[in-house]
Amino acid sequence: VRPIIRNPRAPRVAGAAGSGLVGGGRVDGVDGHVCGEVRVAARYDVAPARVGQGLSLSVLIARGQPEDRESLRRCLATALAAHADYTREFRVLREDGNVRWLLLRARCYLQQDDKPLRSSGAAIDVSASQLAEAPVRQLNARLAPLVQERTSALRLRHAPLRPLLHPRHPPPLSPSPP
Repeated sequence: VRPIIRNPRAPRVAGAAGSGLVGGGRVDGVDGHVCGEVRVAARYDVAPARVGQGLSLSVLIARGQPEDRESLRRCLATALAAHADYTREFRVLREDGNVRWLLLRARCYLQQDDKPLRSSGAAIDVSASQLAEAPVRQLNARLAPLVQERTSALRLRHAPLRPLLHPRHPPPLSPSPP
């Protein structure tokens, strides 16, 4: 009787897939076409049949928020050229005008001649996290100039004390008795 070996991550993987927030896909390293699951199609607001048959990577990049497209294009091109894994967070503009945040993580697989064969990974919807973090980012943006202003004021106020607290040349030690 052979023992059953269980993957300790299996419940987490199944839970992530069942949440509807994670979808898998791959990018062909030769022709740049993307194939993926129904959930990937939903993330990019594309018909599932189109993703199943393979879409041009440029079609999916075009679904990105205009401000994010060029950096996403550079990230993917650099990863393929360097045969590197990649992680990228970006926004997708949906047909209904809503914006979704995706975290894209993928690994690059090579052919025998060290050319990219494919990238395989997951697109994770992180919109809820981005929404929850937005007030913190706004508060930090408001506080940063205030902290800088206060720090500058304290430096000016304590400037006369600096030589006393941090002398450049400590006083000479008195000679020790013979």
